[in-house]
Amino acid sequence: MTTANLRDIAALQRLAMSLKRFETDISENLQGFGLQIQRHLRELEGLRVERQGVWRRCVVVVEKAVTVLSACEASGHTDKDGHYHAPDCSMQRNFWRKAVQAELEAKAALVRVEKKLRKLEEQVLIFQKQSQHMNVFLESDLVKSLNHLNFLSGTLQDYTQISLSGSAVPTSNVTSSADAGDFTKLVDAAFGAPLGVFEALAGILSPSINQKPANPFWLPEGFAKPFAGGDWAFVPLEQIDDSDSHVKSAQDFKKVSLEEMQRGWQVFYNDILPAVQQGKTADYFDALDASLGLSPAKGFRQVFDAFLGVQQWNEPIRLERRGEQYVVTNGFHRIFAAKQNCLSSIIASVGEK
Repeated sequence: MTTANLRDIAALQRLAMSLKRFETDISENLQGFGLQIQRHLRELEGLRVERQGVWRRCVVVVEKAVTVLSACEASGHTDKDGHYHAPDCSMQRNFWRKAVQAELEAKAALVRVEKKLRKLEEQVLIFQKQSQHMNVFLESDLVKSLNHLNFLSGTLQDYTQISLSGSAVPTSNVTSSADAGDFTKLVDAAFGAPLGVFEALAGILSPSINQKPANPFWLPEGFAKPFAGGDWAFVPLEQIDDSDSHVKSAQDFKKVSLEEMQRGWQVFYNDILPAVQQGKTADYFDALDASLGLSPAKGFRQVFDAFLGVQQWNEPIRLERRGEQYVVTNGFHRIFAAKQNCLSSIIASVGEK
């Protein structure tokens, strides 16, 4: 019996923790959005009441202006010679016109607020419906998935203990091809998941039987060379001379933050490199991002391109060998992030001086 791969267990546990964080984040966001919407509703309702009060006061003013103007116009008189003397009502008429204009503007302001309120109420109904669907997912499907993950992780841990107890010295830390296939089928059967998410656990994160355990840093034969020339190599950080680097702190990261670049290194070694060692290409990471709903800026393909991309627009880390040392021609930010992650080696395109 072969020894169960501990990396599969770690991958399952990592996914379970990610799903749990996802559940917590979504719940908190839903609650936060709900509170924010209610606050906007209260604000708009208060504004509507205020605008309605202004409009009603303007209506009263118009009614008074009409009464005053009518009284003024009715105050004309006819003298003893039979000539009618019309009163001067220009002031009352101007007051009436201004009152009517103010009433029209108040009415328009009220209508605008009421339209915004109706629009927000429509959005609230949509949000509530989507929120209900999401809550059902969080309370049923996600819980079921977490239970399956925990069960599967526990099963693999038990299997590992049995395998270890059956032999005095483990002879390999990889699964046989039959075991790897069974594991894939077990994951697919347990989750009914489409190929993509759980292939990343079973078919990628488990090294193949042909992997060289003593050297975890290797690329398959025939892997495309960098566009900029040179050859791919895993170079010890201690042999890289970056003394002329302009990157001295986190403040020197502009396009991508230091935290994001550190996460990129973790994803590269935890997920990208094992997948490439299984023969996966850029197309696979595109499909994986699509199955996980990841944006291009946050997906696996972006990390693949940042470290192993071979297209003209990719800029891998580039080094020049000078004796026993290497100088940096491109990639100071990634090298700084690698040091912050306490890595021992990095992947780079290496040329000769």
